Amino acid sequence: VDRPYNGQQESDLLVDHTGLAAMSGIRAILSQYFACEECTRHFIEDYDKCLHGRCVGGDAPSREETVMWLWRFHNAVNSRVFASQRPGENSRATEWPSASQCSACVSTATGEYSEKVVYHWIVQTYLGDMLKDETLYTVPSPLRSIMLLLLSLIGIGGLVLYQLHQKQMTYNDRLGNRHLNDGLGWRLCMGVKNLLQYLKGCTATKQNISDFKGKRVGIDAMCWMHRGAIACCFELVSGRESDKFLTFFLRMIALLQGYDVTPVVVFDGCRMPGKAEEEKKRGESRATAAESAKAMIDAAGITQATQMTGEVRTKCMQAIRITNKMIRK
Repeated sequence: VDRPYNGQQESDLLVDHTGLAAMSGIRAILSQYFACEECTRHFIEDYDKCLHGRCVGGDAPSREETVMWLWRFHNAVNSRVFASQRPGENSRATEWPSASQCSACVSTATGEYSEKVVYHWIVQTYLGDMLKDETLYTVPSPLRSIMLLLLSLIGIGGLVLYQLHQKQMTYNDRLGNRHLNDGLGWRLCMGVKNLLQYLKGCTATKQNISDFKGKRVGIDAMCWMHRGAIACCFELVSGRESDKFLTFFLRMIALLQGYDVTPVVVFDGCRMPGKAEEEKKRGESRATAAESAKAMIDAAGITQATQMTGEVRTKCMQAIRITNKMIRK
């Protein structure tokens, strides 16, 4: 988001174009790094269609227009996720902020939001004392506007990503919790009883990447291989060549390097006798899922990944098998 302004004179910032830069930055981050393909597709489609008031400000949306677009998008995602999980129920209870959080934001007569009040509630909530010397309608300097815009977006943007992430968690449940999200990647349940508890003291979870700045970190390559393979699960089941799984892997490497973290990628070694039974069960489960996925693909006449339904995609994901050829790549 900051990149468009590097090297420019302050006079070039007299017109606040920061909203468009922020919107474009959010779109780029989601399209490149977000784990849930279905969530990303929905976001990009809605973004490109200018839904939720994204194009109201044209090429120069203001800070307020940008924040309110993201707020509307957040509530739309809330409703979409709720409707998919509880069809027929009223999704209004999922809208944010609730009347208990901001009583002035919601009209007691109509139950509708006052967007002007919502905007100032968001700014005051996430910036707090930073605005103590400004009135609600003070126009900040261009450079300060950039900072305030970004800070405003951090809070509400996090909520949007959280709601989008619920879709990915639904996939995890369908996969039988085969993968667990730990913030840096995906960690496989090893299949060796009490192994994770034994390693608990030397593994890091729920830490910010920046905490590892200047350090080396060990990466379980197979976790990232499995995660990346989700992007080409249709091709893998169909017996087609695809390098899409490498894209996720390389992006994660670049992400760590961008934080001055040196990744040390560790691949699986020899087979462990203690995992033999578990590996056998997993192999049989993957084979069964692959057969089911192929049958569903043939029955529906699916020829490309974009035609898959959620059920077919889930079966393809369950069938993912990392081959030696993929590892060599």
